[in-house]
Amino acid sequence: RSWFEISDDGWSRLSASRPLGRLLLEPVQNALDAGASSVTVELDENGLVVEDDAEAGIADERLVYTLFLSDKPLDPTRRGRMGRGLKELLAAAERATVHTMGSTITFDEGGRRRESNTRTRGTRIEVQRRSSPEERASAEARVRTIIPPAGVTARVGGRPIRRPRLVLSLPGTDLETVVVEAGVERAAMRAARLDVFAPRRGEQGHLMEMGIPIEPWNVPWHCDVDQRVPLGEGRASAPERYVLAVKAALLDAMVHRLDRRDLRADWVQDVIARWPVRSTLLDAYVSKVFPRGSVLGGGSRANDRARQLGAHVVDPGAVSHGAWMALGRVLETADDFVRRRAHE
Repeated sequence: RSWFEISDDGWSRLSASRPLGRLLLEPVQNALDAGASSVTVELDENGLVVEDDAEAGIADERLVYTLFLSDKPLDPTRRGRMGRGLKELLAAAERATVHTMGSTITFDEGGRRRESNTRTRGTRIEVQRRSSPEERASAEARVRTIIPPAGVTARVGGRPIRRPRLVLSLPGTDLETVVVEAGVERAAMRAARLDVFAPRRGEQGHLMEMGIPIEPWNVPWHCDVDQRVPLGEGRASAPERYVLAVKAALLDAMVHRLDRRDLRADWVQDVIARWPVRSTLLDAYVSKVFPRGSVLGGGSRANDRARQLGAHVVDPGAVSHGAWMALGRVLETADDFVRRRAHE
């Protein structure tokens, strides 16, 4: 206790550098964690308002202004854990007011002050922060990417956020998550459910954490992980290996649903090249992507002879080195094919 102090200027400067859309997601995810059935976001050139109807509001007012204080670090099925998000939104403001059950906390040039109120439900956050039309448009688009839980109404600028169409759910996928044990934050493996959604019109697919977008990716769907996703500094992306693990789980579950064009996509090639996929998945992939009787190209004489014997030779330049090595588990090389046929 009392080892450190904080520079308000430095904290405000770092917080203000985060994209407005990412800052806006912080109170939205807090509202969802609190069990709100309704969340609304309003934006204009002077600031923003986020309001929810969570029954308890913010139970401990210190959560509004105490850095790294969190009421949910022990539960990996709740979205936040760092005790920073709401404070970053407030620190990026010129002035802010938080109305929650029994308390109104105001932040302005005079400092921080608290007053009692008669509010009986939910929280309303009012932030004065000037922004450009481009910044607001980007922020609204980001918030509209959320997937509200079933039964929850979310609105931005008075318009509801539609829940996208569920494609499939994958239960029991072992993925890394973040837990707190004996006061120490640790990585741990835990079974997660992956919900795959078709993006709404004009959207790019995203990796998501319990309905909150983390980062866009090159997969044609949203994939929502029902537990905490390990995030890097700035919380704007997940580690590359984690993203690859999620892609591999999707490919394993969906390979039989995808056609040849789908399986030639970059994200599939990435998984084949860089992840230890099962041989049965490789067999399914090969049967859809390559003609029957395909072999991996080798020396020019072996390739010519393999073609004469009816094989389809896969050009080494058509796939990455990693994919080439993986395909070697289920396909013969042209040289081996010619030797085998000669022996027969």
